[in-house]
Amino acid sequence: MIEKTLEKIGLTPKETSVYLMLLKIGSVPSSVLARKLGIPKSTVLFTCQELAKKGFVNVIKKRNTFYFTPEPPEKISFLLQKQKKKIDTQEKELGMIMN
Repeated sequence: MIEKTLEKIGLTPKETSVYLMLLKIGSVPSSVLARKLGIPKSTVLFTCQELAKKGFVNVIKKRNTFYFTPEPPEKISFLLQKQKKKIDTQEKELGMIMN
């Protein structure tokens, strides 16, 4: 059920699986995450970067290793409110153009 909800708010299936795994295991480098998920490290790196852009993951570089830390699920509500405000602003701007 949570997978479908995350996908409805804009995550891809791969992003959803990576985010949920991060919630289970916490802050880890991409190599550990790749091993746990059984997908290539390059895919994990790209997916985590996309999740970071969307605000679901924090990226920290320690020495030459990137560690990925999930944002708490409670922050998802904040992210949705932010998206809603952006859409509301765009609707107002469109309304001004059309009038």
